[in-house]
Amino acid sequence: MKFIIAPLLTTALFLVSCGLFNEGDPVDAKTGITAKWQSDVDPGRIMEFKGGGKGHYTSSNADIDQGFSYAISGDDNLKITFQNGEQMKLEVRTTTLYLWVTNEQGTERFHKYE
Repeated sequence: MKFIIAPLLTTALFLVSCGLFNEGDPVDAKTGITAKWQSDVDPGRIMEFKGGGKGHYTSSNADIDQGFSYAISGDDNLKITFQNGEQMKLEVRTTTLYLWVTNEQGTERFHKYE
């Protein structure tokens, strides 16, 4: 059994050291959110947070394409107001590579869209 575990541990350590499990460096949400993000769950869902509290949301599956305004309060509270007046309150966490968005339905991870 130890002959099987040792190579597995060595492989796992190698993958971690190579950065294959790298989630990026933590950044403050107020500055780190400014980017274009694509959902890991639904590649058709894209959020772009621009400077000045403006953004754009697209969801090809739900046929949504509209702008929004946003404000971040505290370290991680995000309030989005869409052009149609609908609002969302979310908690966010950002790194240099990912954005995690949490609401009452759960957490969804987005990656930087290139």
